[in-house]
Amino acid sequence: MTYVQHERMITSTSTITKPAHHLRQQQQKQDDTTSTTTTLLSKSSIQKAVSILQTNGFVVLNSILSESKIKEWKHVMLQDFDLATDRLLQTRDIDLLHRSLSSLSSSSGEEERKEALSYREMAMREDFRVDLRDGPNIRVLRKQENDAEYKLLGLLEKRSTTKDDEEKSNKYEGPIVTSTDGIISAPKENDTITTAATAAPSSNSLRFHPSILSITKSLFNPHGVMTSNNNNDSSFSTAGGVSKNENGIPLYKGNFGRYNFDGPGPTQGLPQPIRVGQIGSVISLPGAADQALHADTAHLFEHLDCLPCHYANLFFPGVVMEDDNGGGNNNDTVRSCCTYDEDGNWTGNVNAGGTAFVYGSHSLGIAARLTVDDDEDNEQYAEGEKTGGVRKKNAMDEMHLRTIRPSLRLGDAVIFDCRVLHFGLANKKEQEHDGKGEGGIRRPMLYVNMTHSWFHDPKNWDDRETIFE
Repeated sequence: MTYVQHERMITSTSTITKPAHHLRQQQQKQDDTTSTTTTLLSKSSIQKAVSILQTNGFVVLNSILSESKIKEWKHVMLQDFDLATDRLLQTRDIDLLHRSLSSLSSSSGEEERKEALSYREMAMREDFRVDLRDGPNIRVLRKQENDAEYKLLGLLEKRSTTKDDEEKSNKYEGPIVTSTDGIISAPKENDTITTAATAAPSSNSLRFHPSILSITKSLFNPHGVMTSNNNNDSSFSTAGGVSKNENGIPLYKGNFGRYNFDGPGPTQGLPQPIRVGQIGSVISLPGAADQALHADTAHLFEHLDCLPCHYANLFFPGVVMEDDNGGGNNNDTVRSCCTYDEDGNWTGNVNAGGTAFVYGSHSLGIAARLTVDDDEDNEQYAEGEKTGGVRKKNAMDEMHLRTIRPSLRLGDAVIFDCRVLHFGLANKKEQEHDGKGEGGIRRPMLYVNMTHSWFHDPKNWDDRETIFE
């Protein structure tokens, strides 16, 4: 088996696919620009997705989100990115499109490099890759959708009426959600929901999709027993039902702290609430290299191999990843970004970038094995013997086999445990000009952060420095 065949196999087993009748309906509606489609997953598909996440650290959901809604968000993200880069160039003489962070540092010192890195609205993660979370067009769409969605979720009554709190709620943190009902009106499981383009914006919500909320809540609140297999891959088994003590009493009944702050108490064993963040976007520009391997959050404790997930990300691409023979020639299509063999199978080449995941690396044991360094490799692990670099080579070989690059299409999404090792792929797509000497393939990867309600992620945003105000 070749590496690409192995990668396809792992990707396939990590993917929840749409039923065949949905694919037929989607094909029939592909030319209808007045409708949007989104899908609810069956209970068995949700349970399968949770199991995949617990084992691999990520799961791919095919054709689950509204394509038209994604395009709408992609449009405002790129609008505000253009506004931000223009304003930085005009007001601070910072050219993020053509100058790397290293050139900023060498020519003008560390102070300018720091200034280019982080603002309230945008942070530059690496050369030619930025994380954008706010801007004038984003605020308009965000407020429009938040007002409608929070009302449907019953969250408006719980928000403070002060101006500061309302602005904060409409910006970054996002609300605490106690239900998995989401915002799609009540079809049967696995039904496709079609709504007119003039319908309320919340009818095809990207943030509050009920299946995604259900997956996340189950991931954050496992009731099974932690197990591990011979490969030291940890997961939670729910085959035996709810975890119980020696007297057969469910363990959740002992969580008396859930009475605090008008909580429901432990009696019902309800999932604990989650916080759903606002939509943001990581925009990869032509010339962006592979990111360094990293995890987005630390493990809370290190005495057990893998505690339940407390922080997950929802990623979904803002552009169509198509080859030269598909997708059409429009602004939502990245052409020639993928290559396929004569049978139409992806060869593993994605020129316009994406995200690679090291499956299983949300486990402390697996991550430690994969990231052994030279000093550790040269230590004496057995009396009179040294590893002689064998551990390092084995780790590199295993890392290669565990690195998976899902090829996502518009409407696809990936949920991943933020402890899993991953990295953004390079955007190697050649620069294309728009008549002004600018342009190229800018790949926006939209995201939504989802955490336990008590967890706060102190990212490297500088709220004191703003681009637009």
